[in-house]
Amino acid sequence: PPVANVTQAFIVFSIINPEFNSYLLNKFLILCEMNDIKVKICINKIDMVDKEALKPIQDLLKNTGYELKLLNAKKGIGIDDLKKSLENNITVVCGPSGVGKSTIMNYIAGSNIMKTGNISDKLKRGKNTTRHCELVTVGEGFVVDTPGFSSLDLNFIEKDELKDLFPEFLPYSGLCKFSTCMHHKEPQCKIKEAVEKGEISRERYDFYIDTLNKLSVRRNYK
Repeated sequence: PPVANVTQAFIVFSIINPEFNSYLLNKFLILCEMNDIKVKICINKIDMVDKEALKPIQDLLKNTGYELKLLNAKKGIGIDDLKKSLENNITVVCGPSGVGKSTIMNYIAGSNIMKTGNISDKLKRGKNTTRHCELVTVGEGFVVDTPGFSSLDLNFIEKDELKDLFPEFLPYSGLCKFSTCMHHKEPQCKIKEAVEKGEISRERYDFYIDTLNKLSVRRNYK
């Protein structure tokens, strides 16, 4: 949904109920990078899993620079740290349905401004309780909840700009053999070497290649 002048995003996911979706998280991150929006990745419902369940998420975000916040929104755990970063920002709370966005909003605002819902037993995903955007004043900042959604379209991105939307690629910029390297099939690519060394998440790199291929197909059909 359209929200103007956003400076910061709390991207909220849960590990289970609903299950964590790294592909969708990567899409959210791409959109934030495109729009120069600061990001805090919020993983909610940490009380429902052990620490080992967090490791794949931590590995996914290796060397990206994104701040990872672990939350138990129902008990307010981790929310106070989020509130401290609201000042002088217009913050959007986004993510799939059922991950606890409205619960986080209510805790941040100090009142039950948003309706909360349960997970669908049949679909194993959240029920969409937020159907509109509402800008709420919190201290010296503004925060807005958004309806949950399970898909994002990246087809408007130009193929050549995609590689610049991955912050973990930036330290290797200009170091590949070819100045026009797309970090795909080219030889002596520093990004591919970093993936092999474990310095860049292979899962994130695979997402990059998948998105690059889809953008290439779109361009060929224009």
